[in-house]
Amino acid sequence: MNKYILISLFLSMQLTFNVFAAGSSDSGSSKTKTQYDMAVSHINAAKKFEENDKLKKAKKKIRKSSKITNSIK
Repeated sequence: MNKYILISLFLSMQLTFNVFAAGSSDSGSSKTKTQYDMAVSHINAAKKFEENDKLKKAKKKIRKSSKITNSIK
């Protein structure tokens, strides 16, 4: 009887240790931008280029933002 209790206790401890070891260490403060945020920043940059009459650069930024938004869908 004691042998079965010890074996079951040992197995349960082994299973829980493996579960704790598999946890992630993500703290939630990620600095990576989402695709949406990247597209918005490209659009804002394009607006600034248009204000400064740099139309080639503005078109390039708009193309990049449209590629990103197409990949989101």
